[in-house]
Order: sequence, then C-alpha cells, then structure tokens
Amino acid sequence: GKASGNLLPCDPYQRSQARFWAHFVDTKVYPPSWNLWRTQGEPQKKAKTYFIESLKVLEEELGEKCYFGGDNFGFVDTAFIPFYSWFYTYEICGNFSIEAECPKIVAWGKRC
Repeated sequence: GKASGNLLPCDPYQRSQARFWAHFVDTKVYPPSWNLWRTQGEPQKKAKTYFIESLKVLEEELGEKCYFGGDNFGFVDTAFIPFYSWFYTYEICGNFSIEAECPKIVAWGKRC
C-alpha cells in the first residue's frame, strides 16, 4: 500500500501480519541463534538446523519484495535486522553459509 511513514501498516490485516512475523522472529529465530554460538556438539547442530529452517520460512515470506512490508522498510525489518549483524558469527560457530542456504535473506540484509 501507500507509504505512511509508520513502521506498522495502516491496514489492520497487514498490521496483524507484521506483528505475527515480528513475533516469529522473537520466538523462532532468537532462541536457535543464541544457541549457535553458546553450545557445541549435538545442541549446536540442532540449533543450526532450527535456525536455518526459521530463516527459510522468513525467506519464503520475503519472496521477491525489497522489504518484508513491500517497498518500504518496516516493523518486521526492524525486528529482524539486528540478527543480520550476527550472521558472520553464526556462520563461523555453526560452520555453514547463510547465503548458500538463504540468499534472499542475505540480499535483504544488504539492502537494509
């Protein structure tokens, strides 16, 4: 829709969707990301799998859009962008490439 200058969309349905995805980041991305660099062995392997699965869900939601809300940086981007600064740490600790797994998420982070 039309840019409103607000982080949350004006449309009630779109606003509820933004809140849903921000909650997804808090509950599905944060816990495994924390465990990627705090654990080793099997717990870290599980965290890596869960983290990548969560990123793939977000990547599907992002689709071909520039930002999660469309053309404008918004609420979901604000909730998720702090994790982008940790991607290198996650990759080193978990021995994997986020760009190889989720190239659209990495491209999104670079746009932000």
